[in-house]
Amino acid sequence: VCPGSPEATTPEETGDRYAVSIVIRDNRLYQLKRLTVNTMRLHHDRIDCSDLVTMGPIKDLLDGNRSKKAIQRLVLSGERDFVLSRDELGEYARDFFKLDIDDRSVPTLDALAEEFMHDGTLRGEFFRILKERVAAGVPADIDGRDLALSLDRLTRRGYADLEEWLCGL
Repeated sequence: VCPGSPEATTPEETGDRYAVSIVIRDNRLYQLKRLTVNTMRLHHDRIDCSDLVTMGPIKDLLDGNRSKKAIQRLVLSGERDFVLSRDELGEYARDFFKLDIDDRSVPTLDALAEEFMHDGTLRGEFFRILKERVAAGVPADIDGRDLALSLDRLTRRGYADLEEWLCGL
């Protein structure tokens, strides 16, 4: 009989937790049981967004793992050519014991512009103009992926790091 641990020891660990119940009568072992306790299912998934056209597969994975007795860790990577709706993903948080989404994906310039161009601010106007210019083509001396990475980091973090700007030029 192996009791296991009531707590997960790593994010990758999955499965049931057990406790050992021992009943002794008249100085003799009467009953020995392994009981399932504090069962939590841990899901650790990775999705490469480079092959996706929409958020559909991400939502399908979350729908399939949905449970109040589940901890979901999802790592998104690759280049993403669609808008990742953080509001929609945030709504899944109430369906899990814990939901942790680590977005390491890099949106394309088009996806980044699409996400922010309608917010009615100076930032929105910047991305609207950027979308028009990108439609005509990114100049050959500018690496579009590095520019997208720099703009994404600047937009999400809200500050400028000189190294980020130099990588985009």
